Amino acid sequence: MADFILGRLKFHFKGAWTTGTAYIKDDVISYGGNSFVCLVNHTGDSDFYTDLNHATAKWEQMVGGLDYKGNWAGTTLYKIDDIVTFGGSTYRCITGHTSQADLYDDTSKWQVFAGGFGWRGVWATSTSYRNDDVVKYGASLYVCTTQHTSSGTTMDETKFNLFVSGLEFEDSWSGSSLYQLGDIVTYGGYQYVAERSNTNVVPYNNSADWKLLSTGFNNTGTWSNATAYKTGDTVNHGGHYYVAKIDGTNQEPTGTTDSYWDLVVEGLFWRSNWATATTYKIGDAVSYASSSYRAITNHTSSASNRPDVSGQTSWNLLAEGDSNATLTTRGDILTRDATQRVRLPIGSAGQFLKSDGTDLAWSYPNIGNKVYYVSTLGTDNTDSGRGTTPELPWRTLNYACTQLASDTTNFKTVKIETGTYTEQLPIKVPRKTALIGDNLRSVTVSPDTTTDNGAGAGISSDNSTPNNRQTMFRLNDSCTLTGMTFSGMQGQLASSASGDGITRLTEGTGSNASGSVVALDPGTGPTDTSVHIIQRSPFVQNCSSIGGRAVGIKIDGTLHNAGFKSILANDFTQVLDGGIGCWSKGGSKSELVSVFTYYCHVGYLADGGSVIRSLNSNNSYGEKGSVASGVDANETPATATVTTRDNEAIIGRALVSNAGIYRLEQEYAGETYTSATETITGSGANANFTADFADGAVKHIDTTTNGAGHFTTIGVAQGGSTTSIRLAASDTQADNFYNGMRITITSGTASGQTGYVGTYTASTKTATMFKEDGSAGFDVFGPTSVAVSPNATSNYEIEPRVTITGGGSPTRNAVARVVIENTIIKKFLILDGGAGYSSAPSISLTDPNATTLGTGTATIGDGVISRWTYVAAGSGYKQENTTATVSGDGYADILPVGAIVKTSGLSASPKPGSSIVFANASSVSYIIVTVLSHVNGGITSMEVSPNISKANAPTHTTGATIRVKYSNIRLTGHDFLDIGTGGISTTNYPDLNGYTQQPDQSDEVEDLDRGRVFYTSTDQDGNFRVGELFRVEQSTGKATLNAEAFDLSGLRQLSLGSVALGNFGATVNEFSTDGTLGDNSDNALVTEKAIRTFVENQLGGGQNNLTVNSATIGNINILGNDISATTGDINFTTLPKSSITPTVSTHLATKSYVDTNVTPTLQTLSFDRDTGNVNRKVITNFNEVTQFEDTLFNAAEQNAGFDVINGSMRIAIDKAGNLVYKTTGDTESASESPSNQ
Repeated sequence: MADFILGRLKFHFKGAWTTGTAYIKDDVISYGGNSFVCLVNHTGDSDFYTDLNHATAKWEQMVGGLDYKGNWAGTTLYKIDDIVTFGGSTYRCITGHTSQADLYDDTSKWQVFAGGFGWRGVWATSTSYRNDDVVKYGASLYVCTTQHTSSGTTMDETKFNLFVSGLEFEDSWSGSSLYQLGDIVTYGGYQYVAERSNTNVVPYNNSADWKLLSTGFNNTGTWSNATAYKTGDTVNHGGHYYVAKIDGTNQEPTGTTDSYWDLVVEGLFWRSNWATATTYKIGDAVSYASSSYRAITNHTSSASNRPDVSGQTSWNLLAEGDSNATLTTRGDILTRDATQRVRLPIGSAGQFLKSDGTDLAWSYPNIGNKVYYVSTLGTDNTDSGRGTTPELPWRTLNYACTQLASDTTNFKTVKIETGTYTEQLPIKVPRKTALIGDNLRSVTVSPDTTTDNGAGAGISSDNSTPNNRQTMFRLNDSCTLTGMTFSGMQGQLASSASGDGITRLTEGTGSNASGSVVALDPGTGPTDTSVHIIQRSPFVQNCSSIGGRAVGIKIDGTLHNAGFKSILANDFTQVLDGGIGCWSKGGSKSELVSVFTYYCHVGYLADGGSVIRSLNSNNSYGEKGSVASGVDANETPATATVTTRDNEAIIGRALVSNAGIYRLEQEYAGETYTSATETITGSGANANFTADFADGAVKHIDTTTNGAGHFTTIGVAQGGSTTSIRLAASDTQADNFYNGMRITITSGTASGQTGYVGTYTASTKTATMFKEDGSAGFDVFGPTSVAVSPNATSNYEIEPRVTITGGGSPTRNAVARVVIENTIIKKFLILDGGAGYSSAPSISLTDPNATTLGTGTATIGDGVISRWTYVAAGSGYKQENTTATVSGDGYADILPVGAIVKTSGLSASPKPGSSIVFANASSVSYIIVTVLSHVNGGITSMEVSPNISKANAPTHTTGATIRVKYSNIRLTGHDFLDIGTGGISTTNYPDLNGYTQQPDQSDEVEDLDRGRVFYTSTDQDGNFRVGELFRVEQSTGKATLNAEAFDLSGLRQLSLGSVALGNFGATVNEFSTDGTLGDNSDNALVTEKAIRTFVENQLGGGQNNLTVNSATIGNINILGNDISATTGDINFTTLPKSSITPTVSTHLATKSYVDTNVTPTLQTLSFDRDTGNVNRKVITNFNEVTQFEDTLFNAAEQNAGFDVINGSMRIAIDKAGNLVYKTTGDTESASESPSNQ
């Protein structure tokens, strides 16, 4: 028969054609953009087209297509129907080939597929251009008509056609510029557009190169005979206004339109009183006597052409005056008395014109009480009345303050008129003096940087410090500044940072000092009481400081040895690029309301025990927001010593098993004890343990390193023996996962048993157990005296095993366990401290799963509560609320790690909020949050913040220093804006979107060297913070509470109104650790560990039922009574078993049922040729065979209906019960009824 291959009834796609490949008929390949079908079996040639064009065609095009290859490239194989881009057009390959250096070298092999243009930008020299390339040249666009490489500085227009003409404004015409078609220039008041490329061709009157685009005016001011005017230039000449008609020089306007000028506007130019020997132009107007005149010719005045001379031709009368005029002298005023016009001569300096109701008269103003005036029109002298009226003001603020310095009793006001005041510094503002400017934006005060007062240009009154690096205003008691802007102060940063890491501005005198806008007056020294602030603080209101690296408000408390040492400010903005907005130092004080800082190196800086209190203010941009550092060096601090021994031994866990206490585990076992008792509290009663004391015992194991990846788990056993335990069925760990780890049975059968795992077998969940002495089995504790086998009620915990070795030759070995939380060591608990150690033993852990093993360090002591001996377990206890405490005659030496520290020797209770520093880590400061207890001269227990780390924890008798006068800044309703972005340059002002430094929230507030910043703030992202205690990210809605410092003492209930249960809020009165969730309460929050215990007990132990409506496990779905697969079949890797006898057709049947009731028995009989024995086989199913070998049938077999048959034959009974026999040579089978029928 012929082959019939179904695979050849369809085409077989082989992908892209490749050389050397065997192709068979009906193979389909792609080559270029086309698809071909193989006509004959063959092996591909090196060139596809050889096969395609063969005499006996090997390929036939099946589907035509195009293959886009991108931009054309040289030395590239292109195939028929390949598409490329070259220049602005696309081409289609019509002949397969390898490209040459240029597409134009292969034009016969390409066909234009789609014409187009290629944009090449602005025309440039030494550039290869192809046909249809488009370039911009001048204002117009050109298309290339001849392929070429450009050269020179101008475009070869013979190789381009104008594509789109355009216009481009080139500003004023210049003879040195190259202009191109479409360029627009201004020339005079006119605008011209270039008609062609040209250089140094004046637009005026050159129509071949330039076309007039628009006419206009170009104002050139007053006419001058030396100026070359161009068409469209306008000039004013006298009172008239002219426009040039043509280019020209020294062509004076004549008062009318002429060949050079058109008269545009006639007007008047007021020249005041006529004077002789003065040049007047047409349109000039003057007054003479009581009349006014207008010039009608350009002329120089003389007696002969005076306006009132009869017959003169230079002036026309403009307005005739009163012939009775009597004004004769400069300043005369014409007025009228009771009968006639009269002359009122000018008054004396400082007088003003005053009416008495009948006549006018000059008089002096009424002088106000202690009100003075400064104006840019004033004079600094002591003339009568000077400074006391607006008409007789002083010129400078410095002079005004100097004149008022002697009056220290009265309140005085200096009114400062609008203007800019350049001042010699410092300005010493006298006591009780207010400097009141007209307006913050209209009055500016700046340092004089040019005047030489004998010590050099711009040097201040100390003869060494530049004015702009001096203090602008030195403030005294009860003085005020308001309504001014201060600018021009400068300074510099110190060459290095201070010990606290902050780089401050330089101080002192000389050229390297840093200027301040306002500061306390140092007087003659700290003891100069004339400058002390004793009644009212200096006050700055509604002012702004704008400058460089200077200080806006500087309050140096070291300048005064008494008084308030303070400055107040309201609405005082500091825009100081790299400066300090407010610097309070040396125990000084400042109160700021709406004081904003911008671009400052530090916005607010409190040093040396100073206090800044701020309300509704901000720090914007700059390097740092608000920084508090240091303490008051003049304070006498309280001192104490740390005590770490005012503690009893600490029981870390009272292990509850079966509602009784089985074991007490100690975190600190104490020392020097000779007697001790335990007190166990919780829901149960009657548990009892006695203390065993030992010398040379382990009193504490400190966690040296926490490790990482430590494993711990709990579960419910499936069973076990006295030397093994079968873990929960849900356990998924691999073989040997638990090797070496400790298992303790915590409740149920076998409670009070513990040991370590020898080997773990995952398939059976079996862990072999060993005692501490290395023998097989469990150690026992509590009421358990003999180990029993765990069963399905046995709850267990698994954790790393602690091994204690070395330490000399102890009389009893110590035993401990480790508490793991979040995969790291939390603490060690001592089960037995041992006895007789001569040195501290070594601690090691066994945890094969840890990525890094944690470590511990043991300490030993005498009089240690080495262990607690079980007496009675009691009943009714729950693990979550059971605790145990110790009382006795010894102590536990416990480092104050965390928030609580105890000291001794304080004569008075410390004030909450005070700063405390311990001698062992003097660079770290803490704040006293709460005084928990205090006895004068005795023990003081206090809570501090932040928590004390182990590395910084003070030991017994370490000195402690407590200070109240630490630097602090209190910010209420404060705003931080992009702190960390730096000054004006790094913020990229005014763009503010191109920061070269990014905002950094950590720079908003800094507490350094015991300094503190207390704040409620909002930043640029709407993030609201209450110090480090509470924050709300308003953009995301996330709220964070610092639980370390959150005090719930005395709070009986915490109402979570936002958590709705039905239509009501939930009230929480308990944080529960109950892993059984047995109370089923709506008033308890459950801990993470308790939830984990509950889930593992429910799903991991097998003793509890999980009730759900449906469950999906992998691809198996269980719903009601139905089990189905979500995809595929349900496969059993282990055969299911059943003891149920099927009764209906849909029931599953067991093997035994089928064998007994369904499968017939198949038997065979045969005679052995050599022995003559009869062989019989009975087959009851497919794999169970029973063979009998007998010489004769026995009676039982005969009764069963079998006969002996002689001869060479084979006899069998088939499944239908028929006897089938075959003899030698038989080819057919015969059948008959069995003989027993």
